[in-house]
Amino acid sequence: MSETLRLSGVPLKAKPDVLPGGIGGGIGTDLKSGELDPVAGMSHFLSEMRRLLLLNGAVLAVIVFGLAGIAFMIRRKV
Repeated sequence: MSETLRLSGVPLKAKPDVLPGGIGGGIGTDLKSGELDPVAGMSHFLSEMRRLLLLNGAVLAVIVFGLAGIAFMIRRKV
């Protein structure tokens, strides 16, 4: 974007858009060896997905029991 603006005449400082070196062309970062382990990453992902599924199940159970309770109360009055 800045290259296009410079070509159109906007007075911007000349600097490269991408910094060389590092991972993926950006500035390098220090990675721990545990962060690169695919088995540990997949295990963490699966444990998080399990927690999410259990949370969704709990919310669904609360909604279903609430609707059943409301239906029961309405049926008793009618």
